[in-house]
Amino acid sequence: MHSYIHTSLAFLREFDGSMPLHHFLRNQFRKDKKYGSRDRRWIKEICYAWFRTASLLKSLPDEKRIYWAFYLINEQRLPIVELILQSGGEEFAGKNPEEATNEKLNQLRSVYPECSNELIFPFGNLASSMLDRKTFSVAMLQQPKVWIRVKSTAFQKTESALNKAGIPFERHKDMENAWSIDPASKLEETGIFEKGMAEIQDLSSQKTATMMDAKAGERWLDACAASGGKSLLLLDKVPGVILTVSDNRKAILENLKERFRRNGWRNYTMKLLDLTSSEPNDFYNQKFDGIIADVPCSGSGTWPRSPEQMNFFTEEKLNHYISLQDSISARLAGMLKPGGKIDIHHLFCF
Repeated sequence: MHSYIHTSLAFLREFDGSMPLHHFLRNQFRKDKKYGSRDRRWIKEICYAWFRTASLLKSLPDEKRIYWAFYLINEQRLPIVELILQSGGEEFAGKNPEEATNEKLNQLRSVYPECSNELIFPFGNLASSMLDRKTFSVAMLQQPKVWIRVKSTAFQKTESALNKAGIPFERHKDMENAWSIDPASKLEETGIFEKGMAEIQDLSSQKTATMMDAKAGERWLDACAASGGKSLLLLDKVPGVILTVSDNRKAILENLKERFRRNGWRNYTMKLLDLTSSEPNDFYNQKFDGIIADVPCSGSGTWPRSPEQMNFFTEEKLNHYISLQDSISARLAGMLKPGGKIDIHHLFCF
C-alpha cells in the first residue's frame, strides 16, 4: 500500500489549486491508464484527506502527515484501509479507523501536542463569535451529505427512483422537500434531475425560502443567479412571480436556461449584467418588489466538499470579496421599490 501513499504525495506536490481537485485527479488518471477503479478510489480518498487536515497537520513531515490524514478521515475498518495504515509503521499499528473522530484527535495530540483542533479551520479568527467553532472545525473533517430539493408534486416518483437505484435517503424533519443522500451515491443514474423532479441544493440554500416573502404578480430580481437554484426555489414557492435573472457570466446563464427548461419554467427575463461596472445602464433604473442576491464570497460553505479551496484561500481574497459585496449591495438597494424586500446571501463570508 506504499504505492498509494507515494502516488498521492506525487499528485499533491504537483497540484497548484488552479482547478478543482477532482478535475486535476481525473486528468492525472487519464494520463496514466495503469490505475484501476480501486486504485483511483483510494488515491482520491487519500488526497482529499490531506486537504481536510492540511492546516491541522502542517507541522508534520509529509509522509507522517498523509498517514495521519488518512486515519483521521477514514471511518471504515476495511482490509485495504488497515493495510494502508499498517504501511505507516509502528505509530499506526492497531489503529482502529472506526474510532470516533474526537478520540482520533486526542490520539494525535498525545503524540503531537502542537496539532490543536483550532488549526483545522485556518480562518477561525474571522468567524462569527456566534459559531460553535469546536463543533464546526471537527465537522470540516467529514464530507457532508448531499441535499436535494424534491418538488412537492414529485415525492412519490423521486422515492421510487431512489429505491430502484438502491440509494438510501432521509427526509429533513422540518422541511419536507429537503432529502439527504450519502455523497458516494450515483444520483446522476436515477434520472431525477433530467426529469425535473429534484435539484441538488444545500440545506442552507433551501432554508432561504422562508425569507422569500413574495406574492404572485410581484416583480423579483435574482441579481446573482448563477445556475438558478434560488430562482427555482422562489418559482416553486410562488409560481405567479414575475422573475428577472441576471449574472455576469454568459456560460452560467446558459446552464440556467437549460435547468429552467427541464423544470418547465419559460416565463422569465434573462439579463447578462455586471453589477460592479460603473458604466451607465438603463436596467439600473428598474424597480423591483423583491431582490435575491447570492453575492460573490469566499465559498466557505462549499469547503467541506472541496477542502482544497480552503488551503488556497487568503485573507486578501476575503477583503476583495467584501469590497465586491459592498459595491453590489449598494447598487441593488437603489433598484428596490419603497417597502421592498432584499435577501442578500453571503454578505459575511464566514
